[in-house]
Amino acid sequence: MAMTLRRTTALIVAVTLLGTAMGVYGFSTLVTDRTFSELEHSYAARDVDRARNAIANEISEIDTTVEDWASWDATYAYMRDRNRLYVEQNLPDDTLSALDLNYLVLIDLDGRPVVTRSIERESGNPVPISPDLFRELRLPINQQQGAADGYRRAGIVLLEDGPLMFAIRPVLTSEDHGPARGYLLMARYLDEPVLERLSEQTVLDLSLTTGAGTVVAGTMMTRVGDETLHASGALPTENEPGTIRVQVVIDRDIAREGTRVGWWMLAIAAGVTLIFGTAIFWLLERLVARRLRRLSRELSQIGSSGELGRRVAAEGRDEVGQLADGINRMLASLEQSAGRYEALVGSTPDAIYLVREGSIVYANPAGVAFVGAADEAELTGRPLETLAAQRDRAAIRSALTPSNQAAPARFEVTFAGPARRRVDLAFVPAGSDGLWQVSGRDVTELREREARERTFERRMQEAQRLESLGLLAGGIAHDFNNILLAVAGNAAIAKLEVDSKSPAAESITEIETAAFRAADLTRQLLAYAGNGQLMIQQVDVADLVRDTVKLVRRVAGSFVVVDIDASDRPVFIEGDEVQLRQVVMNLVTNAFDALGDRPGHMRVSSGARAFDAAELSLIRSGVITASGHYAFISVSDDGPGIPPDTINRVFEPFYSTKGPGRGLGLAAVIGIVNAHRGAIIVESNEDHGTTFTVLFPEAAAVSSGAATASVRR
Repeated sequence: MAMTLRRTTALIVAVTLLGTAMGVYGFSTLVTDRTFSELEHSYAARDVDRARNAIANEISEIDTTVEDWASWDATYAYMRDRNRLYVEQNLPDDTLSALDLNYLVLIDLDGRPVVTRSIERESGNPVPISPDLFRELRLPINQQQGAADGYRRAGIVLLEDGPLMFAIRPVLTSEDHGPARGYLLMARYLDEPVLERLSEQTVLDLSLTTGAGTVVAGTMMTRVGDETLHASGALPTENEPGTIRVQVVIDRDIAREGTRVGWWMLAIAAGVTLIFGTAIFWLLERLVARRLRRLSRELSQIGSSGELGRRVAAEGRDEVGQLADGINRMLASLEQSAGRYEALVGSTPDAIYLVREGSIVYANPAGVAFVGAADEAELTGRPLETLAAQRDRAAIRSALTPSNQAAPARFEVTFAGPARRRVDLAFVPAGSDGLWQVSGRDVTELREREARERTFERRMQEAQRLESLGLLAGGIAHDFNNILLAVAGNAAIAKLEVDSKSPAAESITEIETAAFRAADLTRQLLAYAGNGQLMIQQVDVADLVRDTVKLVRRVAGSFVVVDIDASDRPVFIEGDEVQLRQVVMNLVTNAFDALGDRPGHMRVSSGARAFDAAELSLIRSGVITASGHYAFISVSDDGPGIPPDTINRVFEPFYSTKGPGRGLGLAAVIGIVNAHRGAIIVESNEDHGTTFTVLFPEAAAVSSGAATASVRR
């Protein structure tokens, strides 16, 4: 009958049961150890109770002595009439030495000491009383008659000099009759001599420990090595509960005996376990492990060679043989999957790289074509990061670290080379041996399209906003112009009817001047709204720039250097020359205002050239969207520039960053540019100046004899 894995497991379980039996035996040993430990703790708790009882007896002895002295008629008589003879005869320093006391104090009912005796017990020399004695005792003051007669206290109080055992009783007659004349306090420090005497009495090694805290019930045990056990219990105190504990040092002979028994039990269990463990190991090695190792060795050879067509040897009909058959079926399935994977990877348009330790070990045809390599061999062994631009290489190195296998990375990089393509890389771990599959998709055109869409959306929003402002400004300008017409007309009629030397004539003249200025303001508003009347003709932008800058330069400061870079050949656009001149003048004036009173440099250029999509993405307003060949007028300065938070508002009417301005210069510019189907680009960096570039469709030149003009609204 074949020995199946189930039967093998049954045999192992049988052997394990024997080991379990030994484990139970070992558990009994643990129980023995616990019994010894409980016995040790019981004896330690008993010794702590003996120590506390010895200290309690000391306090009781002091209380008995106080009771004898406090109920003595001589003491009562002294507290009544304060006869000094009582003190001289009964309270010399030798009395404290005889009573083995540190303090003997007679206290009045109002809490003031009447007689104070304080000595050092070892030498018998008088010493000052502890300054915090009465503060910590908190004696009652001026109690009612019955309360003072029954006031009794005994215990331990913690002073700066150490713990003090004390007892207080009221001073009464020998028949314990009152009224009480005061209190008698006797006290003895719980110091080393006292502890030594108590240690001799109890045959225990006693000591005191102090520390802040609350009273802990029961006995605390602290092991100090294998030879000694410190057992301690709290001593109640009057002023600081939980701060004093009496400690007993106990020899751990009980624990050592338990340890010896445990070692013997452990040695027996270890011997039995060794025997049975050897048997189990031999059975597993003979029946299971050797065959599994051979399977593992054959699988490792297949894995290292990559030959999925090989198969492992299947021996026997037990579970190990069935496992070998399953492995062979898995290898056949993997062989088919690998073929499908190679076909898929070879046909996909996305680049796929297999990377180990940062270097490429495989690249599909798309991955080879992505970087312009001749074949896969050219990429094999090359670090993956070298395919990308310098600024993206650190991110690729970070993504290929083993710590990122739990959360694979995905980001975009720029591939090196003249094309500078944007590639979306996805990093997926392909195994636990540090192999990564990195797939890349060319997203250059997608990102350019998204950028164009964002630019178009921004320009549409800006155009809608400015259009709304233009409609508002245009409506206001038309209505305001009608009002000004009435004002100017009536002022002219009034001027005819008034003598020129009349005082009213000067006021009428100022009214006319104000009306003409307001009319100029409405013309600028109409220009911003694009509602002005246009006299369309061909205008040479080079002549336009030269003439306008020459006019502005006459009234501007001499501390600004103005360079003119106009095209040598005529560049014509169709438009209203007056309004186009206003555009150049407003832009140049704006540049002068930006430079202020400091020396600066201005450059005014014109001509025609090609503008690509990247440059057109900077358009702030206008109808030009497609890249192409356009006439341009550019005004740049090296002034302070425009802050990013205000650059979107420079074309709003009545918005100005300069105090004296009305904020209509650039607003009129954008209205005129839109009316001429142009566009305006603004480039500005803080502290590095600003450049305004106006684009217009270039017009074909016509002869002077054929030049015509038309009117457009």
